Amino acid sequence: MPEGACAYIYGDLRDPEGILRKAANTLDLGKPIAIVLFGILHFLADTDRPDAIVARLMGALAPGSYLAVSHLAKDVEGDALTETFSQLNPQMSESVILRTHDEVAAFSHGLELVGPGVVQLPQWRPDPAPEGTQPARPLPMWCAVGRKP
Repeated sequence: MPEGACAYIYGDLRDPEGILRKAANTLDLGKPIAIVLFGILHFLADTDRPDAIVARLMGALAPGSYLAVSHLAKDVEGDALTETFSQLNPQMSESVILRTHDEVAAFSHGLELVGPGVVQLPQWRPDPAPEGTQPARPLPMWCAVGRKP
């Protein structure tokens, strides 16, 4: 693979084999790489087995690879968020599935979580708030980074 190669892959996350096959045209899956799943897993229903999809993607990668995820939270401002998406989901092409801290943490099964672990945005390694300002308020979203041993 030429250094600095980049490609856009059009695909469906519910087809991890297709994504891996296309990615292998640009990436050397035998070397550590990172998978970033920001704001996507909450569009997969439990019946889509997002845990198995993540496990399959990570299983194809070399040790030292990373997974970064963010996911809308069911257990942070849960009632308000649940009500919001119960009204929005019928109008959207894909429903949003809120998940708890433990459900999001399960996506990192078998990985070494990078500190501070599964936390709300923007609590993952926040920059200090400028003097005289308030720190950013937590968002109803979980995020984490894990490393494949």
